[in-house]
This record gives sequence, structure tokens and C-alpha cells, in this order.
Amino acid sequence: MIHRIYHSPRGDGPGRALLVMLPGMGMKADDFAAHGFVSAVHARGLPLDILAAQPELDTYLEGRIDRVLHHTLIEPAMARGYARLWLVGISLGGMGALLYTAAQLAVVAGLVLLAPFLGTPGTIAELSSAGGITAWSPQKSPATAVERKTLLWLHTFLSAPGKPSWLRAARPFRRGPQSPRGAFAAKASGRRRGRSRLGNLGLALAADTRTSPFAAGIGNGY
Repeated sequence: MIHRIYHSPRGDGPGRALLVMLPGMGMKADDFAAHGFVSAVHARGLPLDILAAQPELDTYLEGRIDRVLHHTLIEPAMARGYARLWLVGISLGGMGALLYTAAQLAVVAGLVLLAPFLGTPGTIAELSSAGGITAWSPQKSPATAVERKTLLWLHTFLSAPGKPSWLRAARPFRRGPQSPRGAFAAKASGRRRGRSRLGNLGLALAADTRTSPFAAGIGNGY
């Protein structure tokens, strides 16, 4: 698997964490640095090393993305002494981050998902007709096995008592001079730690893939 590592300017001090970035379809691991995502994190002065990965498409289609990420990249990296693990996913990479978290929840401290791919148009229409993901039922759903696994985990997370602690519209930002778009974010504060196995997982969601909501999600959740 193609991957790049970008070390924190703060060095190997205590509390150092690993941030794994997963690109969308058609993107490359190098794109995170080329488009300012790596510098946006390092500019905040956080003790984060960044691992930008580029999984093969087949690992998603065959439902192996969580296992491949864990055994090939994340488990060996965490063995080097990182205190926390965060995942960032764009589009298809957002689905990969969710699938990894569903399988390895105990090791994931937080997620930042930018325009995550959650399913085909038919599946998204089904979610909309149901009134949203928390009202959705997988029974008789035409969703694929991979979509179903992703949506079931997200349904469980968003439906858990006290999780997330808030869901609000963020301040709109612009993509170009004539294209206003909104962003939204959800975060689990961990106020009821111990009452839920989802207790201290942070989740930030954005409707866009620019670095501004991405950096805000990292900085606010870390």
C-alpha cells in the first residue's frame, strides 16, 4: 500500500499521536501534502505525526479495508509508542475510516470525515426517505454488505444515549466567490464515559473537503 509519513515539527515528545489520512477515489496519498492538509495540522502545533495512505480500491469493494489498514499500517505504527490514533477520510476514505473504527473502536480516539461516501444514490435516497440515519432500518434494505456495515455502525453511534452531545450547523464558508456552502459538525464529548463503549470517541463531520473545516475538526477534537 502506498503511504507517506509526515513527522510533527514538535518531535517525539510525550503524548504524540498518529493521524491517518485516507483519500477519496482518484486521489493520491501525496495529495494531502500538496493541497495543504498536512501543513494545516502542523500549523496548529499539535504533537501529531501524519500517515497518509492510499489503499487499493479492491480493499473497499471486498470489505477488507479495516483488516488491511490495521495489519499493514496502523498496528505496526502504533507499536512505536503513539498515545492516540485519529483517522481522517475524504469521500471513499471516509467510509474506510468508519469501517476501521467499527472493527477497531478501542484504539480510535477520533474521526474527521469530509464529505464521506456512505452509499450509492439508491442507498442515500433510502436514508432520506426514512428520515435520516438514526431512523433508518437495515431490514429489506438494498444496501450492499459494505454499505450496511458502515451505516449500521454510524446508526449505533449517533443513536447512543448522550452521543453525540451536540449536532449543529457550523458557520458557512465559501468555495470560490459565488459558491457559499455550509458545513456541519458532530462531536462526542465523553461526558458519560464508562456508560457506553462509544464514550470518548470524537467525531467531526464536514460537508466539504477544504482544509478549513478539516483543520477545525482536528483542533477542536484533539
